[in-house]
Amino acid sequence: MRIRNKIVKEFGKFLARYYKSCLTQSILTVITILRNNIENVNFKQKDNGEQKYLEKLGYLNFRTVFDVGALIGEWALMAHRIWPESTIHAFEILPKHWDIFLANTTGSNTVLLNKFGLSDSEGLINVHLNDRGVKGDAQATIYPQYVIESERDYYNSVCECLVRRGDDYVHEQCILKIDLLKIDVEGHELKVIEGFGDFIASVRCIQFEFGVYNITSKDLLCDFFRYLEKYDFIIGRLYPHFVNFFSYDYFKENLTGGNYLAVNKNDGELISLLSGF
Repeated sequence: MRIRNKIVKEFGKFLARYYKSCLTQSILTVITILRNNIENVNFKQKDNGEQKYLEKLGYLNFRTVFDVGALIGEWALMAHRIWPESTIHAFEILPKHWDIFLANTTGSNTVLLNKFGLSDSEGLINVHLNDRGVKGDAQATIYPQYVIESERDYYNSVCECLVRRGDDYVHEQCILKIDLLKIDVEGHELKVIEGFGDFIASVRCIQFEFGVYNITSKDLLCDFFRYLEKYDFIIGRLYPHFVNFFSYDYFKENLTGGNYLAVNKNDGELISLLSGF
């Protein structure tokens, strides 16, 4: 092991001398592609483990599911197929998505669309989006990074949208617990969690994204750990066939993107189910 590490270290030093060479740049490209695939930087629900873990939990008969950042309803419908007796509370902030969501969920009486987003306070926020197409914009965000040329070209519109706190909503709806809270809001995930206040302890499972938009929102993975550990949650990264629960260290700040799950550390049944599917 030591000999191998020494050889790799010296090889790395050699490549650093020729950083701009085609060879070094090609090796860096291969390493990046390998790392992204190994770390499951993949947002396709059918093969990144997202659909598989939901199906594995299907027999738990979840009754109350939240879909925050519902877009046009694809995830909500997937959850509804797995738990047909559940009520799916969907939250979609952008008006351009509402009609498509309602059309896609026609006939699903327990999929409820809320035409606002969730956050840590109530009010109006500016959402940056691409309104050139008629389909949903999955990259709409409160946190564009306009220093990147591709984002300056992509985001061509701003929409003022309403957000509310999650704890206010559950109080109004007389909800006592949430079985699954899924959050996909391009960098605003921690603010959504904080908006539930102490009620977050009544959530059995939290799915959230963490990635490039957290650079601009400045909510790092350590902040998720710091906040959720107060409520006895442990956090794991989603892979195609399991969730890898881990203790935090600096090297886990993978801003290329991925899905994470948080569950109560004493929920042995859920931890066991998520450890392999």
